[in-house]
Amino acid sequence: MTEPTSSNSPGAAATRRRSRAPLALGLAFLIGVLVFYITFQVVNRFRPRPGDEGLIAVKDRTQSRNSDADFAVPILNASFTGPGPTWKLADQRGKVVILNLFATWCVPCREEMPVLVALAHEYADRGVVVVGLSVDHDNEVREGLSRLEALRDFAQQEKPPFSILLPPAESPLMTNAFPIPQTLLFDKHGRRAQHILSTIDKAGIERSVDELLKEE
Repeated sequence: MTEPTSSNSPGAAATRRRSRAPLALGLAFLIGVLVFYITFQVVNRFRPRPGDEGLIAVKDRTQSRNSDADFAVPILNASFTGPGPTWKLADQRGKVVILNLFATWCVPCREEMPVLVALAHEYADRGVVVVGLSVDHDNEVREGLSRLEALRDFAQQEKPPFSILLPPAESPLMTNAFPIPQTLLFDKHGRRAQHILSTIDKAGIERSVDELLKEE
């Protein structure tokens, strides 16, 4: 006659462990999913969304003492034959400045130019200065055109209602390689508030500019 198996026997304990294993795995899976969801929500909540970069930069800048107010570059003269008077960031104190670095041969630069033109018109009477800085080289523009001729054609096509800056050949802006387009946003004190290493988002930069205009 076979005796009943004791609940405290090794066999019974092993059976209980096996029966609990799926439950433990399921519980661990649910906990993992919950942790992932909470982490995702937290990261997504504080991650910069398209157009929000400017607002975040404005908040960070409140702790900064750095200034770019000594930035100065010649302006392309009206006849497109060379540099004219010098444009100085220090002269723009009290205004918000949108400085865009571009080249006439750069397709994304051409694509975002209507946005800059629209911003220049929109904020013309609100204390905002838009300015373009050309990094064209003679050997990069269309064959048969010089840098100045390319800029003349560019201005005739795009009709920018703002100054175009013309760095001299020896300027680091002309001798160092960097991505374009890129846009710098300066506050009323000449401090960098935002640096965009891509084409600009109009709604995003408008929010940034509006925030900077509220500041004293």
